[in-house]
Amino acid sequence: MKQKYEFSVRMQQRHLKAIVGALRFRQRFLAGDVYGTIGRAAMDAWGTLPEIAHGAYPARKGEKGAVQAEVFEACRVIEDIVRGQRRPSEAFSASPEGRLAAELLSQNKAKERHTRFIVKLRKEVLRKIGWAVEFELRARIGHLEAVVAHLDIEIGGMKRVDSQCERMKAVAWQIVGGNYSPWFTYRTRFLYDIYSAIQHEEGHWRYSTVHPLVPSVPLMEIARYV
Repeated sequence: MKQKYEFSVRMQQRHLKAIVGALRFRQRFLAGDVYGTIGRAAMDAWGTLPEIAHGAYPARKGEKGAVQAEVFEACRVIEDIVRGQRRPSEAFSASPEGRLAAELLSQNKAKERHTRFIVKLRKEVLRKIGWAVEFELRARIGHLEAVVAHLDIEIGGMKRVDSQCERMKAVAWQIVGGNYSPWFTYRTRFLYDIYSAIQHEEGHWRYSTVHPLVPSVPLMEIARYV
């Protein structure tokens, strides 16, 4: 008899909130909202840079208004390049990501924020969650090339899009080439925890020993049905 569910996942409210947020992030970006997704991620990154250089992180430069104007303009250029080539905009609830989020939320029986609860996942759902979490994680650590690769961009427009991505990385993340570590902000640390747990379940060797980056939030526990 065919099994109805593939995985049983023990998680906290914060795990569920981050997963639903990642699904919404991906849906908004693919529907054409560049500034509301990677643009805001860029501003979040700039806002968390230290005032004095610390370790791998440079001191925050520029005024917020000027940085925001640069990011906004870069996003608008990208939106203009892909206009008419993106998938039709639709309400989150009507999108595939929204329907998946509704299914996850319907299984939430926890009444307190820190209570752990079980969510059952159908076949392939864990992988879809992993894709969405990785998608937002890459956007938040400045790996924009991997994010915009999901857009349907003509070859002639790719160089222009790449130049705008470099523009945002330079002014907001303040990096040119390469990426910061996934624990750049609390939010990226938490996304990385979820992503690591999913990758570990799928057997990727580099996650053979997984420790939470956020000590106060244990990793999700993923059990496969047998």
